Amino acid sequence: MTSFRKMSTAVAAYVVLFAVVFVVLAPLAWLYLSSVKNGVEMYSVPPTIVPRQPTADNYRLVFSDPSFRSGFLNSVIVSFSSTLVGILLSCPAAYALSRYLKRGAPFILFFVLITRMFPPVTFSLPFFLLLQHFHLINTRLGLAVVYLSFQMPLVIWLLDSFFREVPIEIEDAGRVDGLSRTQILTRLVLPLALPGLAVATIFSFLLAWNEFIYALILTRSNSAQTIPVVVSGWISIFQILWGKMTAAAGLYVLPALVFISLVQKGMLRGLMHGAVKQ
Repeated sequence: MTSFRKMSTAVAAYVVLFAVVFVVLAPLAWLYLSSVKNGVEMYSVPPTIVPRQPTADNYRLVFSDPSFRSGFLNSVIVSFSSTLVGILLSCPAAYALSRYLKRGAPFILFFVLITRMFPPVTFSLPFFLLLQHFHLINTRLGLAVVYLSFQMPLVIWLLDSFFREVPIEIEDAGRVDGLSRTQILTRLVLPLALPGLAVATIFSFLLAWNEFIYALILTRSNSAQTIPVVVSGWISIFQILWGKMTAAAGLYVLPALVFISLVQKGMLRGLMHGAVKQ
């Protein structure tokens, strides 16, 4: 009877796991299958799941479009730069909150987190006027600075909880060895908090990579527009370029998947490093 229960539990777990994987991967599979359909199959009723005559015309159209190439480059530059700067600025801030501002830390963290509760359109007009004053409208730099406003609160909130899990005795030992506060943070605390740093980096990058509202309002031309804005321009009152849009979306997903896979390796190394230290 016990073996039967174990077997039924295992079967139920695999069924649930398969359902979750299917729900997650089915839209992605449909995206890539649709990207290689011709115009007839794209609008056929009933729709074809697997294209009968696969074609790469949609990808050729995307690669030949100058707006896509410039938008892709803008997305990469803005997302990576804002993520890097956000992590560099958020680490000292989160460390200071977790170690040196224990009494006021909850209030400050609440104030930092409450900025994420407002919709982005609330700050669009102030950001527009501010960037216009500094002549940063329609620039990658201006867009990256704006992205920091919603990346850093989340990163600080995440890293604060991970830094609090690092034993204070390790830092005391570092002070005995003559390490400065900066050296303690970089040599002792960050290696132990590497899983949290990886998680914060993933969320920060995805927030910037998928952002649409600020990129739409604060950019005007291909010199700064990101891919979400460029692709939205392929929708008009006369037609929707589904083939071109699915091909662009399929290409746009790949850098995010590569970046997440690389950061996940760092997350696993951090978990193993922490286990060995303990």
